[in-house]
Amino acid sequence: MITLTVNGEAYRYEGRPTLQAFLEHWSAGARMVAVVNDEVISRQKVGDVSLREGDRIELISFAGGG
Repeated sequence: MITLTVNGEAYRYEGRPTLQAFLEHWSAGARMVAVVNDEVISRQKVGDVSLREGDRIELISFAGGG
């Protein structure tokens, strides 16, 4: 288990320590962007990112409007 900061809140995560697994656990949709430790991660790279104790993740969703 690792402790992450997700959108400013402490979150204990017990899954595989990869960003891809975390996003699946979080049910992050295609309209969501992940920022890990101040780095925007493209959808093509989420499988390459390992998570570590203390990482900061911001999940940003896009909303349409007018």
